Amino acid sequence: MAKSKSTPENGERVYNIGDFIKHTKFGTGEVINVIPGEAIKVRFGKVEKILLLRYNTKTLIDNKDED
Repeated sequence: MAKSKSTPENGERVYNIGDFIKHTKFGTGEVINVIPGEAIKVRFGKVEKILLLRYNTKTLIDNKDED
């Protein structure tokens, strides 16, 4: 099971390999690689996308936030 996300003191989200996230355009995907504080690589079905965190602050939604 994936580790849950935590929020460090600077308020930045932390993503771990295996986390599931939702993107407003691409849908739900699994994090497959992380460059902390910079980018995440996410598999959305058969498509992989590299998402730069500074440009995706409003498009990424934590699945646990919707529960």
